[in-house]
Amino acid sequence: VLNEASGAHATGAQLATLLEAVDHTSVVAAWSPSAALRAGEDPLTGLKALGKRVALVRCSDGVVRDGKWVPAPLGEGKVDWDAQFRLLRSLEFDGPVSLEIELKPAPKHGLQEATRLVQFIRRTRG
Repeated sequence: VLNEASGAHATGAQLATLLEAVDHTSVVAAWSPSAALRAGEDPLTGLKALGKRVALVRCSDGVVRDGKWVPAPLGEGKVDWDAQFRLLRSLEFDGPVSLEIELKPAPKHGLQEATRLVQFIRRTRG
């Protein structure tokens, strides 16, 4: 189940509540720290609420400017990706990560952001 900024379960805390209610090992979280941030939740708080129920991490970044979400290159927005990956490591997360490219032109930014994502993972894998 994905947390989306405009959805009913936008934050990690809301998604954790849903997963607890469903209480089935096949129903897990696709965690988007950026969506949690857009919904007003500190992404680390949201990830802590979800704990080991995270099966996929969606990676994007941005900032809120004049009340609106503005995409930013990965690592240049408000998501603390080093902290996210350190916490994921402590939770023994070994699932996939997906990179969301929101900047244009996508080919140029995609290569740069993919490089940054690899750097975050390498720095925090221990």
